[in-house]
Order: sequence, then C-alpha cells, then structure tokens
Amino acid sequence: MSFNAGMVKFSVQTPDLGDAQDELPVRYEGDQLDIGFNASYLLEILRFMPTDEIRLTFRAPERAATLEPEQWNDPAQYLCLVMPLRLVD
Repeated sequence: MSFNAGMVKFSVQTPDLGDAQDELPVRYEGDQLDIGFNASYLLEILRFMPTDEIRLTFRAPERAATLEPEQWNDPAQYLCLVMPLRLVD
C-alpha cells in the first residue's frame, strides 16, 4: 500500500497469479508512505468489520498498525492489530 495525500495505491504481487494495482481515495494526513501487509490478513479483518469505513493507524512501515471501525459506538470493541511485511524493491 502506498499512501499519498488523498489517495492509497494497492499493489499486489503473486508468483502464481501475477500482479495487480488499484487506487482509492482516502483521508490521509502525513508524508508519502509505503507499507506492506499480508492481503489475506487484511481481507479477513475487513470481512467482519461492522462498518463500511475504517480507520487505519500506523506510524512507520516497520511498526504494527491498528484497524478500527469508523463511527461505531465502541471502536475499542473491534480493534485489530496487524503486523506489516518487509517490502522488497
């Protein structure tokens, strides 16, 4: 995932299936940041997320990130922690 002002770019590389890329508009504050996650882990978290919008919080590409539902009565009730993957150029 590559975050820029107002946009996140998803890039996926799978040896058996090939490569894919997509972009989505987001509310993002900060410098440009590239961070990698296991897509299966993210999909599993998002599958059970109780809202359509989420908050993804991270400080650096090598540190854990949290995902929580936006506009949910008790966001801490569904707080997920996901560890990033080391990106290879």
